[in-house]
Amino acid sequence: MKKYKKMKIAAVLAAIAVAGSITVYAAYDSGSDPLISLSYLTDVFKPQIKSELEGSIADSVKDSVKNELKSEIANDIKNSVKNEIESSLRESLTGEIYDKVTKEYDAAIEAMQDQIDALSNEYAYIELKADQRLTATAACEMVVLSGPASVRCSAVNKGVVDCTDGVILYEGQTAPLNHKLLVPENGDGRGLTANGTVQLLVKGGYKIAG
Repeated sequence: MKKYKKMKIAAVLAAIAVAGSITVYAAYDSGSDPLISLSYLTDVFKPQIKSELEGSIADSVKDSVKNELKSEIANDIKNSVKNEIESSLRESLTGEIYDKVTKEYDAAIEAMQDQIDALSNEYAYIELKADQRLTATAACEMVVLSGPASVRCSAVNKGVVDCTDGVILYEGQTAPLNHKLLVPENGDGRGLTANGTVQLLVKGGYKIAG
């Protein structure tokens, strides 16, 4: 969770940094020259902000994004940018131009959600030390590449699905190497325990303890 807080702060700071460029633009008197303002928005302002938003989000969450945190990160960024629009641009942009800016921001930020979704579909490489425990969320996939690991599950008659062999692995059973393992449900602590140094790939939400 500490790791996520750092990631979340970085993402929000990135959004605020982008919003800073909005404040600079707000100093320009669009009311006196609306045609130039619209051209500037279309050709310079919009592409620049979109590029900075994409880069900021990708850099902030790429290595540690988790499924259950995606919406919260996106909302933090969206709220920061929207607040800056309201406070800095409302006085300098009016009518059609203001509506154009806000609509394009909404579209760009919604596109960022798709980018976060795509990032969450990547496998992350993880190394566990002896006695560390990985607890996975529903639909999390794991592939143990090397090292001894055993299955964890507190629920009776439930376990981790070995998709490679088509069987269920129960509490204490050895996790086979290079098999695709799937956690089907939340809430019962399903995951893996490292019995030595373990290298694995993980796709989806997880926590590490120990």
